Amino acid sequence: MKKLNIFKAYIANQGFTWYNSIALQATIWEN
Repeated sequence: MKKLNIFKAYIANQGFTWYNSIALQATIWEN
């Protein structure tokens, strides 16, 4: 069960990083 939680946290972190990079690129394009 603990391993599953770690996996979920890893996926959530990857998704957040991906979203951040998209938002950053959008900001760069706007400027």
